[in-house]
Amino acid sequence: MNIIELKKNIRKLPGVLYWYRKIRYAYMKRITSTEEDIIEVLCRRYKKVFGKPLNLSNPQTFNEKMSWSMIFDHDPLRSMLADKYLVRDFIRERIGENHLIPLLGVWEDARDIDFSTLPQRFVLKCNHASGLNIIVKDKSKLNIKKTCRTLNSWLKINHATYNLELHYANISPKIIAEAYMEDAVLKGQLLDHRFICFNGEPHFVYVDIDWLSTTPSRNVYDLSWTLQPWRMKYPNTTTEHPMPTNFNEMVDIARKLCKGFSHVRVDLYNISGKIYFAEMTFAACAGRNRFIPSDYDAVLGELWTLPERNESLNTEN
Repeated sequence: MNIIELKKNIRKLPGVLYWYRKIRYAYMKRITSTEEDIIEVLCRRYKKVFGKPLNLSNPQTFNEKMSWSMIFDHDPLRSMLADKYLVRDFIRERIGENHLIPLLGVWEDARDIDFSTLPQRFVLKCNHASGLNIIVKDKSKLNIKKTCRTLNSWLKINHATYNLELHYANISPKIIAEAYMEDAVLKGQLLDHRFICFNGEPHFVYVDIDWLSTTPSRNVYDLSWTLQPWRMKYPNTTTEHPMPTNFNEMVDIARKLCKGFSHVRVDLYNISGKIYFAEMTFAACAGRNRFIPSDYDAVLGELWTLPERNESLNTEN
């Protein structure tokens, strides 16, 4: 087990993730009070990950351009679409209500949630950050007091400061509940098809297989469903993964959603043949995407035409 896997396993221990987030947030808030601080931290972090200086004056690679966009692209629409509650209006307008996972409720304080009105299975998540989700498969086993404490602690985290994804800064924190979704054929696992889009067009899609297991795998395809000679983080599957029968419809939806953006990742669920919206991501891995082979960092960077720099900067929440 390497040091990265060890850190992940430690964070999974009861209570550890809460304190990790709290301490990290306090630390990041202290060291990133100005734009100069943010640039310095990102440059330091980039060099630690990739072993070379971050080129912000003339970014060329995917990760350099990602770092640039995190600092200088402050299109307010990015904040709206990163908001897991407000993005629903955008989805209704562009592709229709039928692609939205049913919403069960929205609250600004977990203590206001009437759990008796929620079904036996559901998902709770915060709208203003990434990865703050509670999947409830059996409400009778849910510790409601602990759940409320956890949710309210999450509401206090400014994700813009926490991970320097500044487009999260203007999101008003809320808790939302959505219907629990599962694919009967896949025995409960949801396949998240993540479309990598540049300049208003999807170019690649990757699928994580068995991502909840200790040995997840990931395949990256082009839009002809040809397995690519590069990957990110996880190894490829050992067996061929079939193209969804409605893949062309998924590509069309991704194209409609990414229109007008220099880069965005559009995530879609394909559940028993029906397509649902998952999320739109503007700073995947916060500029720390490890491509294998590493040459593909530059290959994907060539596909990304950066927008004009926006001088406004806001890290307050």
